[in-house]
Amino acid sequence: GGLRAVARIRPAAKPSVVLPEPQDGGVASLPGAVDSSAGFGAAAQDLPALVRMDRHTLAVSRVSARTNLPSGKDDTFRFSAVYGPDSIQSEVCAEMDGLVQSAVDGYNVLILACGPRGGGKTHTIFGGGADR
Repeated sequence: GGLRAVARIRPAAKPSVVLPEPQDGGVASLPGAVDSSAGFGAAAQDLPALVRMDRHTLAVSRVSARTNLPSGKDDTFRFSAVYGPDSIQSEVCAEMDGLVQSAVDGYNVLILACGPRGGGKTHTIFGGGADR
């Protein structure tokens, strides 16, 4: 019962910046980032990077578009579970097992994937390639 919020960092579709791993082995990824060697001008903005700190914590960092290095303060968010870009579909499905059983038992259940276009909603619900 209750409300659960789960976050999944989608695998990068374009070249991405990968930050050094946090101490506890978290995963860092910058979906959609462009390689810094592509010739950014002085007006290049910092880019957001998602860092999986642990199983329940997601940090949003800022990465310099010119140097690919962290450039600012992190904001952290707590979730029921956080899956990195290397997570497999069976891990995400295991999280949903209890919800499916609740639906079979007659309880109302909602599974919602939300985010921007290209953010990985379909990948999270259906998997990709060999996961299907």
